Amino acid sequence: MDKTFTERFLEAAKAEGLLETRESALSLREELIAALDETVNQFAANRNPNFIRADITVMEVVDPDTGCVFRRELPMDFEENSNGIKIKGEDYYGKASEIVFFSGGAVTQMTNLTGGGEDEDPCGGHGLQ
Repeated sequence: MDKTFTERFLEAAKAEGLLETRESALSLREELIAALDETVNQFAANRNPNFIRADITVMEVVDPDTGCVFRRELPMDFEENSNGIKIKGEDYYGKASEIVFFSGGAVTQMTNLTGGGEDEDPCGGHGLQ
């Protein structure tokens, strides 16, 4: 049976010495993921959206005991904009749950809105004279 493209690629990578160490294999993996993502994204109508959303979230983790990389598809909603990232799903008991990660700009904005910001007008002149 003929070898698949992936099998031939891995053989070539091995012959080139790109899979001799865990570090080199992980480096090649990251390069391939970035290149494939770039290729896939070329088909998108809007490559620089202001808002990103997904119904399924893919999580990759590296187990510290084994060093193995694991990839899981999770039933979590994902939303991202300039204010940060929001992940929505269900907790252990099936109740709706959310986690929000604010961007640095959003944290500064919230600090300013709650009275913790600078006492000076950052625009230089729009304040009361």
